Amino acid sequence: MKRGAFIGLSSFGFVGSVFLAVNSCRQRLSAQINFIRSGENASIGHLVRSKLPDHISVQKEIKTDVLIVGGGISGLSAAHFLQKDKRSDFLIVEMDEKPGGNSKSGANKFSKYPYGAHYLPIPNPGNKELIGFLVDKGLITNFDEKGEPLYDEFSLCHEPEERLLHNYYWQEGIVPNMDLKEQDELQMKKFFKLVEMLKNEKGEDGKFVFDIPLAEASRKNKYLLLDEVSFMSYLHKEGYTSEKLLWYLRYCCRDDYGQSFDKISAYAGLHYFAARRGKGANCEDNSLLTWPEGNGKLVELLCDGIRDKLLTSQLIRKIEMDKDTCKALVFDWKAGSW
Repeated sequence: MKRGAFIGLSSFGFVGSVFLAVNSCRQRLSAQINFIRSGENASIGHLVRSKLPDHISVQKEIKTDVLIVGGGISGLSAAHFLQKDKRSDFLIVEMDEKPGGNSKSGANKFSKYPYGAHYLPIPNPGNKELIGFLVDKGLITNFDEKGEPLYDEFSLCHEPEERLLHNYYWQEGIVPNMDLKEQDELQMKKFFKLVEMLKNEKGEDGKFVFDIPLAEASRKNKYLLLDEVSFMSYLHKEGYTSEKLLWYLRYCCRDDYGQSFDKISAYAGLHYFAARRGKGANCEDNSLLTWPEGNGKLVELLCDGIRDKLLTSQLIRKIEMDKDTCKALVFDWKAGSW
């Protein structure tokens, strides 16, 4: 066989092997990857829009001192603090099969994983309720001599690496930093300088203007007037015109509030950036707590000890108030009864 013919055949054989390997990988991948649709059962949720039957035969009546509608993080937190306050006469009614809301999680043979919310910023020093919860659940292991929390090392997100996909290119960090013009850089510096100032701004009542939880924030300050104008209007009035900066701020609002910055108030928009002041003795300021299952970890911790109070696949169709009592008409999706 001539050398040229041998090389030609070898090349053909190599290409053929690669083609077969690629195709076999493609077949294996298509067999291994399964896509699932997660979230609340739409069939149950759509019942809210349907007309109630003319005649309803209620098969079971349950009396409780407190009825919690929804088993997301808020509902589970309410139940947790009721239990901590030694109040046991409560029930949680949840539409989905599992509690957790946007913090639900799943698992496969390799790992647990989050469906949605996947981290918890370390709390502000004044957020006593959340700090107490983290202490109770062992996620804060101790406090140093300054009173700053020591967080569970396995829960802290060490060396987080964030990337942003912007205009079809990946960049390091989540604030746009590629192809910036001088105007972009100046306006970004101006905005984040404003944010740092607002983090320490206090109202006439001595409370922080922006705080988490919101109930702890000042109610006597000039910034409350910003709740009457949109974030977009405020930015334009303050001279922010950088397309890169405005794109980023719009993205943040959609991420946190589910709306663009023309649909939320300027107060809410600034709150997103200026309300976090979390500190820890063994981590950087505003660090994050996270787990393989994301905030599904918090769901499990909140459900601990209250699962017998949780009714799932239950949809509230009607609520009636009568003086000091409340009646809720609940549809049991699985049993098909009221």
